[in-house]
Amino acid sequence: MRRRALVGVACTVLVATAFVAGDLLYRLGDGVAADPASPWKIDEDRSFAELAACAAMLAAAALLAHRTRSVPRSSVLGAWAGVLLLVVADDLLQIHETAGGALASALDLGPAGGLDPQGWGELAVWGALGVVSLAALVVTYLRSGVPARKVSWWLLGCVGVLGVGAVGVDMAAIVVEPHVAGNVSWVVAMLESSGELVAAGLFLTVAWCFHRATAPEPDATPAPQVVAAAG
Repeated sequence: MRRRALVGVACTVLVATAFVAGDLLYRLGDGVAADPASPWKIDEDRSFAELAACAAMLAAAALLAHRTRSVPRSSVLGAWAGVLLLVVADDLLQIHETAGGALASALDLGPAGGLDPQGWGELAVWGALGVVSLAALVVTYLRSGVPARKVSWWLLGCVGVLGVGAVGVDMAAIVVEPHVAGNVSWVVAMLESSGELVAAGLFLTVAWCFHRATAPEPDATPAPQVVAAAG
């Protein structure tokens, strides 16, 4: 299992590095002038990197959902699969951006603490989604057995990585972007996008390792041999 985990982490780092390198090469060339919103820029919505991250989280959700059906007392894995589906839906449909803007407008929020009204609205939506997700995870965790509980802590660590990239760096970018040069702004954008990509890869790694570790043992009973009677 440790070897699988190391392979998964190594592949995650390599993929994230490749996307960052591709973004940098694109910006250093003439690509930005020709297409400023190219999907090769990993901080753009629906970029190739974002789609790869979504694919990884969908695969992780599928693996966890499968084990929910085959591993006794593992309902928390189904809750984790639902959380991952929610994250993918938020990325592709821009739920927290749209709902955050609507909330900021409805409550007439003003700028504070370096964040504009949109930023505070997004934080509020993230908080609401987080509370609902946490409640579902806690309830199902208490009903689950030891194996599912153990893997939940690893998945929670992945949430920490995702939170740093998707929320922490994202909010920091809103604060610092108007006051920094383009190069620093690019570094912040890369930290946010690559953090999300790494988190997605780690989710898939954890789900894959658990899926393999809980795979049923092959039947070692030899098949009965039929010996032909001597004529």
